[in-house]
Amino acid sequence: MSRPFTRHPAPRLTRRGRRIAQHTAAALTVTAGVTTATYLVATDRSFLATVPCGILLASVVAFLIANSEGVTRWTGYHQAPLDAFAENVWMRYLVRWFSTVDRMDDTTRAVWAAARTRLQVGECMARWLTGDLPAAPMYHVPVDVDEDIAPGMTGILAACNRAGFVTYQSEGGYAGPAADGTHVQQCAGVWGFLTRADFNTLALLVRQANEPYQPDPVIGISQGPTVDVADSWTGFGICHPDAVGELAACLQVYICDVEPGRNDRLWPLLAEFARRLEARNRCTR
Repeated sequence: MSRPFTRHPAPRLTRRGRRIAQHTAAALTVTAGVTTATYLVATDRSFLATVPCGILLASVVAFLIANSEGVTRWTGYHQAPLDAFAENVWMRYLVRWFSTVDRMDDTTRAVWAAARTRLQVGECMARWLTGDLPAAPMYHVPVDVDEDIAPGMTGILAACNRAGFVTYQSEGGYAGPAADGTHVQQCAGVWGFLTRADFNTLALLVRQANEPYQPDPVIGISQGPTVDVADSWTGFGICHPDAVGELAACLQVYICDVEPGRNDRLWPLLAEFARRLEARNRCTR
């Protein structure tokens, strides 16, 4: 739920996890290069040492470029190359090994493991969003909602989760200076799980919201898998298998305001969506 520099759907690692992955990759590269060069020099093959040294230098330069916000903006990437590299399967296992600070405590893990249904997972997610739980699947750290740039966002996300729209990533709209003084843009958006029927309800609300502004919509909505639901680190695998099965059967949905920096269109729509889902849930109990 954080506000990273790059704007790309659902980073699969926390910010701390990505940093650990990046630093681990750099450390392994440097260690391999120095070890190889030292061995070649010690065995009187100094001329061959230029090869690993060259590779080492190129790797360090590539590392710096991949983590340069200025280069990322200049190239137009929506995701820094090393961020994408850090999401590879083997790197996720490295993060699991080194990132002890990101591990969920046993008490919190037991709460998530007891969630047997999609609605119970949504209740747990709402508790995490409001600060009642210190960690959540995919984010083994306390919540960081963009409440400062989108007031009311936390309550709306919690209501959506309790009503059945289980979210796993969100961003408030932001257009303004970054920490380094450069200008950044971010669209308000939410990623989550919806049943087919609930998706149709949300799609209807989106069509109604866009109707006055056609042919230029103000809200966008799409679907497509971005999360391995059963994974215990990057998905919801720590929850009860019944809940994992329910989430796996859902559509993975992304909904956003198409204009960066705007927060007065998406959040009211999601608040109304949560009210409709809750009213339906009350009728079916």
